[in-house]
Amino acid sequence: MVTSIKMSSIELSLKSNERTLALIKASMDIVVAVGLLQLAPKKVTPRVTGAFGFVSSLISCYQLLPSPPKSKAS
Repeated sequence: MVTSIKMSSIELSLKSNERTLALIKASMDIVVAVGLLQLAPKKVTPRVTGAFGFVSSLISCYQLLPSPPKSKAS
């Protein structure tokens, strides 16, 4: 029973981390969109747009990696 509670709390923590990462990526994508549409050309320069786009694509690549194998508790 204790191991199942620990396993479920670990799974919830992983889900929370995934959601946080997705939220960060979505907010970076918004900055990239603002830069490409030139809605705030003084604040979001092409350099900022490129940097945020690069980091956003790195996050996307990380999200595509397979999840690590689950360890078998004995």
